Amino acid sequence: MKDFVVLEGLSGTGKSTVAKLLSKKLGAVLFKTPGRVFIGAQKLIEGKVSNDARFLFFVAGLIQSSSEISRIIKTRPVVCDRYVLTTVLNHQAMGVSVEKLFPGSLLNEVLVNPDYTLLITCPEKIRLKRMGERGLSAIDEAEEKGKINAKILREYKKLHLPEIDNSGDDPNTAVDQILSVIGL
Repeated sequence: MKDFVVLEGLSGTGKSTVAKLLSKKLGAVLFKTPGRVFIGAQKLIEGKVSNDARFLFFVAGLIQSSSEISRIIKTRPVVCDRYVLTTVLNHQAMGVSVEKLFPGSLLNEVLVNPDYTLLITCPEKIRLKRMGERGLSAIDEAEEKGKINAKILREYKKLHLPEIDNSGDDPNTAVDQILSVIGL
């Protein structure tokens, strides 16, 4: 059994739905970043701080999340909806000099590393339809308006992560693909 599985990808690909189903199937704790402590503060800072400050806020959220995850995985596996790559790639696409502000090597030293990181994808038409059905958050609107999602997806693809297609109507199909990739 793998202790820490991360699902990454663009908004609207079904990460949250798949993560919920996967965690249930694995008997794992479902963890979503940023953690609960940071959600209220995120709403306060969105659109009011520089992108550099926003990035450092999300790094602080990752450090807190990592601390919580490292405690949880001592007793139960964790499925995480977004983690390091979301923070790094989103902010790089917004023009933040991530390496200058917080070098990746330092992130790797500070954060618990997942056993598996998988990229959840679906065609753009399906992704946009799903986002429209659930309603766009302020972050979704900014990402769509700034056309940064195409940049982010290109960066995800360069990492050659195992890619899970979640374009079908049944997200259990994606869960089955994940179980196959992680050897369960």
